[in-house]
Amino acid sequence: MTIETTRRRAIGIDDREVSLQAFIDVAVGGARVALSPRAAWRRRVMRGRDVLEDALRAGETVYGVSTGVGNNSSRAVDTAAQIEFALSVMEQHGCGVGEPLSPVEGRAVVLARLISLSKGLSAIRFGLLESLCALLNHDIVPVIPRWGSVGASGDLTPLSYVAAVLAGQRKAYYRGRRMDAAKALAAARLKPFSFGPKEPLAIMNGTSVMTAVGILTVHRFERVIDLIEQASALATEVLMGRSQAFAPLVHEAKPHPGQIESARRIRLALRGSRLLDPPPTNGRPVQDRYSIRCAPQVLGSARDAITWAKQVLQIELNSVNDNPLVDPASGRILFGGNFFGGHPALVMELARIFCSPDVQTERSIRFALWNNEETGLNGARAYAEQRGPLQGKEDPPGSHQYPEPKWLGVVVHDMMLFDHGMPGPDGKVSPEQRPEADVNIEFAASSKMSAQSQELAWALKNANDRYATDYPAVVGNRMSNTDSGAFQDLAPSISLRELERLSQVGNGWDPTWHQPIDVFATFSDKDFRLGLNAAQTTLAGVAQLAGAKVK
Repeated sequence: MTIETTRRRAIGIDDREVSLQAFIDVAVGGARVALSPRAAWRRRVMRGRDVLEDALRAGETVYGVSTGVGNNSSRAVDTAAQIEFALSVMEQHGCGVGEPLSPVEGRAVVLARLISLSKGLSAIRFGLLESLCALLNHDIVPVIPRWGSVGASGDLTPLSYVAAVLAGQRKAYYRGRRMDAAKALAAARLKPFSFGPKEPLAIMNGTSVMTAVGILTVHRFERVIDLIEQASALATEVLMGRSQAFAPLVHEAKPHPGQIESARRIRLALRGSRLLDPPPTNGRPVQDRYSIRCAPQVLGSARDAITWAKQVLQIELNSVNDNPLVDPASGRILFGGNFFGGHPALVMELARIFCSPDVQTERSIRFALWNNEETGLNGARAYAEQRGPLQGKEDPPGSHQYPEPKWLGVVVHDMMLFDHGMPGPDGKVSPEQRPEADVNIEFAASSKMSAQSQELAWALKNANDRYATDYPAVVGNRMSNTDSGAFQDLAPSISLRELERLSQVGNGWDPTWHQPIDVFATFSDKDFRLGLNAAQTTLAGVAQLAGAKVK
């Protein structure tokens, strides 16, 4: 996920609640933050710091400030050594490992810590809040290794990287470039922050990493559910399903809010479909398969899980979760355990369960889609020429990262929307199905990649034999006048089209659907079913090549 710049006004930060949407606006959308001018809140923050300093001057014992931490809490820290001790706690925890969090995740972590410390109970100085705001507004993001201690005594290890960057130590991203934190601060004309007693521990001793990553995960998960509902509607249409499974009465009878909402969204996506509820036919089951009929129940339970996760994360985001805390009103210092991350861990475990796919693959598949009517072939061919040599190469070496995966090939769907035959010279079309209106899978036997292209073509042919519902496929070894031709020497390339096209061109008819005589009104449901069979052929073929299997 990349940071997107937004022109929205700055998000105000004080002791009031910050919504998850505002959080996303800053972390993902790049919105600025601004500390509130509210005098009462600013006095509360400063009074919290005064409580701590008054206690230290009075010789009181304050955990993690005038004592050691953990099992060393019984050992005193002299006043003169308290700042040095605070910095040593930060330095000792700079032991994270693994790939770093993304810049968006790192930005979210900084924001989550800012929100928590702004409540006025953490005994930090106002300047620390200003420095955290400056990191966000100047796009300086700590480089935070992915693996480290989280949740038990706070996210100690990863949050130490936030404290370190504030002090001008370790690494940071500045406007997308990774560099020394000191250089990033200097480039933004910012000075390293000089910590006082407790302040490094106040940053480290909390749940902001797990909370921030959790919010981003739920945000993405909710978008995925939206897309799955759209895909469920498409699958229902492709399979000519029955609308009754989504009827309001069905879901009002089991009124889980998420289930009702998923059914509503699927109904909305199916509105106006011409393929739903076909007439009864002999041999067809009386009701649709589980994968269609139970979509609102399955996705609805995920929606309800998201709702609960958002409620928990909203509370955690706006909580004070370090230790010790101060009460600006009474002047008391309180020792507690709000750094324990049980609540965000629980909802993230639930999200993990719901995100676990029922379909497992032996390898991943990435689709690059283009429409040559809009972008032309030159851009797509340039991509293939420039990125082709990078296929399957590890970059940087030893990273296990492959920016350009090994290509499966180029699959072109070439005008797959005719079943009733092309318009004749008089502009009329036949209402009858033409027997040659089948799926033709073509490859170029004369190309440099002919062997690989033929293998790809037959993989799709086998998938058509197994999964296509109406029209069989044939394989041909000549690609004629197709967009795949631009790629046939660069990658395995095939083209799917209706078999009748070439014969009609030979008869002098122009089958291009852009002709005025070939308008939408001339298309029948059979035409669309031919296009759907082409889609079934390709998607089933790709799934088989990916080694997909249902758990």
